[in-house]
Amino acid sequence: MSVHIIYYEGAKKKMRPIQSREEYMKLRHSTRQQKIMKAVHEGDEELKRKLVQMNYSCLPNDDGSLKGSTRMSTTIGMDVDHIPTGEMEATKQRILSKKDELGLLMLEVSARGEGYHLVFRRREELTQEGNLKWASDLLGVKYDEGAKDITRVFYTTTGEELIFLEDEIFQAQASPQPSPKGKGEEKPQTSTLNPQTSESVTALQCYSSKYDDNAEYNGMLFKDIIAKYWELFNDGKEPVEGDRNALTFELVVTLRSICGFSLEKLMEVIPNYWKDNGEEWKKTLENALKEPHKGMPYRLKQVLGALKSQQGVKACGGTQTVPPEMPKRLPPLIRLLTKNVPDFYKPAVANAVFPALGVHLHGVKFRYWDNVDHEATFMNILIGRQSIGKGTIKKPIEYIMEDIRQRDIPNRQREAEWKQKNPGARQKKDPRPTDICIQMLID
Repeated sequence: MSVHIIYYEGAKKKMRPIQSREEYMKLRHSTRQQKIMKAVHEGDEELKRKLVQMNYSCLPNDDGSLKGSTRMSTTIGMDVDHIPTGEMEATKQRILSKKDELGLLMLEVSARGEGYHLVFRRREELTQEGNLKWASDLLGVKYDEGAKDITRVFYTTTGEELIFLEDEIFQAQASPQPSPKGKGEEKPQTSTLNPQTSESVTALQCYSSKYDDNAEYNGMLFKDIIAKYWELFNDGKEPVEGDRNALTFELVVTLRSICGFSLEKLMEVIPNYWKDNGEEWKKTLENALKEPHKGMPYRLKQVLGALKSQQGVKACGGTQTVPPEMPKRLPPLIRLLTKNVPDFYKPAVANAVFPALGVHLHGVKFRYWDNVDHEATFMNILIGRQSIGKGTIKKPIEYIMEDIRQRDIPNRQREAEWKQKNPGARQKKDPRPTDICIQMLID
């Protein structure tokens, strides 16, 4: 196969072949992939790193690892980036018009929408960089020179961004490794990742091939669930030699209820922390399944609850420490009130003005979640380090409240005169005038 998906076994980056168009498209069309692409298109480029990653330029090492690999596949992955918006369509048509001469096998729009990823047949007489230069000259486009290594991976987009795909890209074959000095011949090498076609694959590799990096539960990736579990119950550390039996056992006992108490499913989602001993890993999973069980463990509820809270923050486009990005279009009033505010403080100002605006409401009620009508009650609390510019927020609020402040001045004066005439705390000669209305409190 010339296309491989990247996955992680613990902290080690590995890859496995994609064997069919159906499997390839399923990865591109997953709910998670589409959600991430939507967020990237809306400006959250940090999430791009969570897209499915593919490699089209090399074969994995015998243990599935990618780092340092020199075994070349029959294809080349090429990144054409930073294309001006007005030239995107012309560039696409130029590539497609040369597809036969190029040997084009795949063409997709890049995640940022500013370029293309393309895969073409490798010319065996040329080096990796030589192939890229040849294709660059043929198409009249400049390739990303930072993406010329054969182990370079590409962030895959969804099916909507896929323009062209040939089934040849999934064929199981490999090209010879070129000699560094350009002399001699190399024997063709084939991938040994498939345990059904190679006797040299260890038991660990067979088990690792079952691991599904994109396995989900209710929209949450199992790898995120496991990462949150270690964060909450092991200081963010993964099991190591000495504690991996006990910790993996506890992890499986916690997660088995959302894996249908299925060994096969657990083998897809539980990482192997032994690395060199697949049998011990599998035995631990089997022993944990034999433990008596009663409903969903409390630890699992804690983990899922923490992830749901985290998802709520991400859904708004922010993180635990960074507020969501301001919408491109704002209501006219909010746009006016934030017009002269530095960009860094715009979100805080936009949020803080609502209590001040709510003060101007009279007789307005809202139906709350308990189905009872209430008058508007807003509150805003701003917390931040000293001397970071929190005072910026006061000025728009001062403008909003200016009319009420002016109206309070004569009312305060009338109240002061009434208090002067009626100094006693209990007995008042004259009752307090009912038309005195003071809305802004004095510290």
